Amino acid sequence: MEKTNLVEVPELYDEDYRVKLDEAKRWLEEDGLRVESVVVQPRAEYRDYTDMEVISTNYSMKDKVKPGTRIIVKYITTEVIEESQRLYDESEQIKLEEEQQLADKKAAKVEKRQQNRENTVSALKKSASNAVIGTKNAFKKPTSKKDESTEDLGENEQ
Repeated sequence: MEKTNLVEVPELYDEDYRVKLDEAKRWLEEDGLRVESVVVQPRAEYRDYTDMEVISTNYSMKDKVKPGTRIIVKYITTEVIEESQRLYDESEQIKLEEEQQLADKKAAKVEKRQQNRENTVSALKKSASNAVIGTKNAFKKPTSKKDESTEDLGENEQ
């Protein structure tokens, strides 16, 4: 195999440079290469492409191949773009729902902590109140029915 007989695969796609299928076919056929075109399956990242744009090939750009080599050119259609947009929208909706669920869980945790704080404060207040009442009662002069009846007897004797 002589190097002079090799053909360089042209640049058919790039992030900033996109070629339409008919143009890619023309370039490849002019270089003596066989072209097989295949529609890609929808993917969220294809939503920003336009109809009939080349997405990829089975050879890298600038690869050297023999004339007559079959180049598989993958391209996109309007239907693929629409389905890709639907997939993207669906994935974004799922992300939003997951974020909302996380926010709801966080809010529930915050609310539970606040309720626990309120319950603790209430219990402490009740405990402190009971302690104060208990302390006051400890210093009260004891009064009982027996003491009252003895006092009454003492008054009657006089």
